[in-house]
Amino acid sequence: KVTTCPTLLFFDLACPFCGGTRSTFAPLRGDPFAAFRLNPLIAISLVLFPLWVAIWLILGIRIRLNLSPPRFLAGFLLLLMLNWAYVLGTQQTSALSNPPEHRGSVDFNGAER
Repeated sequence: KVTTCPTLLFFDLACPFCGGTRSTFAPLRGDPFAAFRLNPLIAISLVLFPLWVAIWLILGIRIRLNLSPPRFLAGFLLLLMLNWAYVLGTQQTSALSNPPEHRGSVDFNGAER
């Protein structure tokens, strides 16, 4: 087995970005809703960031947030904490089907254990 998440391996705790890689590849496998279930922050970012870049490059419209750095940081941290709570909640509910010795690991064929 190959361990893919050092935080899960060493601390047995999901980080806010756990499931991010699987969330990134889920739409490519034809399951865009799995991306949101695995990690909502990553899934939303995968839609909004390319859209923002396309609007800027194709239409020449620059979208700017009129937020001071402390407000932007506070908003980002709030989103990060909400996402982490979601990830931790889903990790706890899947603990019975994913025992601790297999959490954060995949076999060599790429299948999640």
